[in-house]
Amino acid sequence: MEDFDYPQADKILAEKNLVLKRGDGHIALADRVAGTGKLELLARNNSGKICFKVVGDEAG
Repeated sequence: MEDFDYPQADKILAEKNLVLKRGDGHIALADRVAGTGKLELLARNNSGKICFKVVGDEAG
């Protein structure tokens, strides 16, 4: 049974100081590459942008 816990969340916390809790697989942490159409966020406790790859249908 799926628990929706974020895969490798402990490793990401240790390496990037990011807490990723849960999800359904449609938004995943990604490497930051300019101009790739990824979702970019600014975090309160992180110096820089965090990028996510979004998978699935666009909501209209």
